[in-house]
Amino acid sequence: MKKFLNQINSVVLKLIPKLEVSGLEISDGLVRFYSIGRGENKTKHILLRLAPGVVANGRVINAGALQETLAQLHKRVSDNPKKVVSVVVSIPINNIYIQPFSLPVLAKDNLKESAELNMRMISPIDVSKAYYDWQEIGENTSKDQLDIVGAFIAKEVADKFIEVIQGANFSVAAVEFSSLSLIRAAIKNGITSKDTPSLILQMDQGGLGFIISHMGQLYFHYFTEWDRYRDGNKNIDINKFKDGVVDEVRKLINFYLTNFKTSDIKDIVVLAENFTEEVKAALQGTLPGAQIKTVSFNEVNSAYGSALRGASVGSRDSSISLANLSAIDVFRKSQITNLISLWRNFIFTTFGFLLLVFLGSAIYFQRTAEGVKKSDPLIVNQESSLRLMQLEAEVEQFNTTVHMLQTLAQDTSGIYPTVQRLTGLMAGIVNLRRMTITNGGAQITINGSVTTEQLARDFKTRIQADGEFADVDLPFQEFRPQVDGTIEFLIRMRLADIDIQEDASEG
Repeated sequence: MKKFLNQINSVVLKLIPKLEVSGLEISDGLVRFYSIGRGENKTKHILLRLAPGVVANGRVINAGALQETLAQLHKRVSDNPKKVVSVVVSIPINNIYIQPFSLPVLAKDNLKESAELNMRMISPIDVSKAYYDWQEIGENTSKDQLDIVGAFIAKEVADKFIEVIQGANFSVAAVEFSSLSLIRAAIKNGITSKDTPSLILQMDQGGLGFIISHMGQLYFHYFTEWDRYRDGNKNIDINKFKDGVVDEVRKLINFYLTNFKTSDIKDIVVLAENFTEEVKAALQGTLPGAQIKTVSFNEVNSAYGSALRGASVGSRDSSISLANLSAIDVFRKSQITNLISLWRNFIFTTFGFLLLVFLGSAIYFQRTAEGVKKSDPLIVNQESSLRLMQLEAEVEQFNTTVHMLQTLAQDTSGIYPTVQRLTGLMAGIVNLRRMTITNGGAQITINGSVTTEQLARDFKTRIQADGEFADVDLPFQEFRPQVDGTIEFLIRMRLADIDIQEDASEG
């Protein structure tokens, strides 16, 4: 069962898009971005200079100017201005308080609770106003102890960095500091080793950082400003500078030896752009047994170290993060967001595909049915039979109509001469509108129109004089003038030789 669940989890993790997290270094005088390329994406290393006073002594002084520079960086990083770029941020160590401590091995079962309790006890600032975190260095078997390092920063300092970074459309996955990032980058590039302790001397615009690495993990750091090595003219006194660096290195080596008596620091890395040879010569003259290397910031830098962390950020990330969310929390939140987005897109795509399949199937089946209908002989014969039945009905109706006309012609054959005689009497002067003959001529009504009333009376006189008609009546009230100027009239009569008592059929 456990194996099956692991397989399911593996499949789900493969389906979820990997969170891409780059490295972002902000220090006195510069902003550096580093993205480790994957596949077709090339590695990006971008450096932008900051005007003096934008970031000083490890603090954001001019938030607007810093955000503007970060916005310019975002344009160079992404073609999409709305895309949120996730980063692990590395800030200067000026305001980072670091403290190594030990816990008994027995505390390993409740390591988180024990470590946080110790952090509250050793905090140099009010814990309610600070972000603090810790990470395990390793196990000291000779003392049955767990070596742990804790770090603290005032919330106001960290929040200012986070606020400006997010304002430039970057998402903060974790907040660490330059000493933590540099050790990671130095080990990756083979400058230092996980198996032996080493000391990194970082010299940049902000000052000097002294960093101790133990078993590939940050053990301690110490920071001094350039003002300590200036003369009265505010210029760097080379001799004072070299003596001061040698003195600080000796103190840190002795501090390390008091805690780890079985090993000594022999590997020293000078990370700087200037004074590298002077510092190297001074250290070699004082520490003849030391192995001193000089490297530039192009080879090892905090942005690169943070990008290495970003490339492996996941549910097992245990490095220090000085923010209100740990890297693990950010990773899990991103996982959930990506999973929701993935399944949302999957569901919409699936339903869209099924809809297209259904529509395509409906069209295909409709066309197939029409083709079958046209080619099926049974359906064709059925249609022919229906058409034949329709034609037979039309023929029967036609025959019935002809028969009725023939019957009507036979019934009205005796009336035709009467109609012909009356039409002749009209003499082309009377416009016949309607003639009705009923009971075989016992009742005859003519509805016509003339241009004058006198023409209607003349028509009545001609009918009376004919001798074939009797009871000719032209009522005065039946004269009706029309819009076109004619006069409509009605005249009644009967055939003279028809007995009005005879029951004749209607013509």
